[in-house]
Amino acid sequence: MDSEASALDGLRQALERSAASMKQVFNARLDALYTTVLASPGTILALFIIISAVFAQQGMAFQDQIDDDVEIFLPDGASSTDLLLEVRTEWSTDLAVIYITTPNANNPNDTTNITDEAVLNEISWLEGDDRNIGGDSTSRGMDFDKNRPRPPTTACCGSSRPLKSSKRSIRPTVVSTTPFVCTV
Repeated sequence: MDSEASALDGLRQALERSAASMKQVFNARLDALYTTVLASPGTILALFIIISAVFAQQGMAFQDQIDDDVEIFLPDGASSTDLLLEVRTEWSTDLAVIYITTPNANNPNDTTNITDEAVLNEISWLEGDDRNIGGDSTSRGMDFDKNRPRPPTTACCGSSRPLKSSKRSIRPTVVSTTPFVCTV
């Protein structure tokens, strides 16, 4: 029994020595890492920026991987799929609310109004008029596929006549100093 106890004590002491040795080596390498980081922070910062850029590049293409069409989850030929497609052709399901405040909202003496030509041109540009149709995704306006067939419009924002820009009716817009949705 004594030989087994002494063998176990010897093994325990050998393990303790190796653990202490590994701890000492680890602490020495950690101190060397701290010294390197503190000695050249610019290099470390550049390394982290490069690593972040690699991950960011993967994330930028993530939107292209998302399919936002609901009908891919519905069975082919089902009545629910047909109903969804009918709703999309009959009613606008792509709606954007734009809150526009002209200076006369805060200052009643200001003569700028939501119906001024400059304001309407800005709204038209934002929605995607003929002047910015060839722009990239951030400068071509929200309604970049404006030539897509849509249901006819009859009135906008409580008026009895449709608001017209150069060739089309103005689509989803808020045209007031107080928010309300104008869908056409």
